[in-house]
Order: sequence, then structure tokens, then C-alpha cells
Amino acid sequence: MRGQSGNWREKILYNFNQSGASGAAPNSGLIFDAAGNLYGTTSAYGTGGYGTVFKLTPTTKGNWTETTLHSFGSYGHDGLSP
Repeated sequence: MRGQSGNWREKILYNFNQSGASGAAPNSGLIFDAAGNLYGTTSAYGTGGYGTVFKLTPTTKGNWTETTLHSFGSYGHDGLSP
């Protein structure tokens, strides 16, 4: 995110944890849509146990809300660890 001086600074948008349904170990690049949402994947956990596809939506207060769009985990029939 760009600071007031014009320099870029790092900001954590969302913390994935190893016990959460939202997944863990995000490992792909992120993609923006026209509305400013970010999309990506995790390679582990989620409700199925083998990673997720997620969306991060910016809020009016400058925070981000995570939505899990898909959780992988039916042992090869659904894919795993994207």
C-alpha cells in the first residue's frame, strides 16, 4: 500500500492460520477484479483439509474480509493443494 510520502509499505491484509476453515499457506499470486477484490489460493487446511480458493474484499474502514469460495479435499476427486 502506498504511504503518504509516496513510498510503498507492507500491510497484512488477512492472517491465515493452520486450524482455520479459511485455509493456510497461501502460495499463489493474487488477482484483482474490477471491484478491487483480491482472489487467491491456499495449499493446506480449509474445511476439506487440502487448501482453498478465497476472496478478500476491502471494507470501508480499510480492513479486508475473507470469504472461502471453495475448499478442496475429497482425495483426488476434487483436486487438492492448489
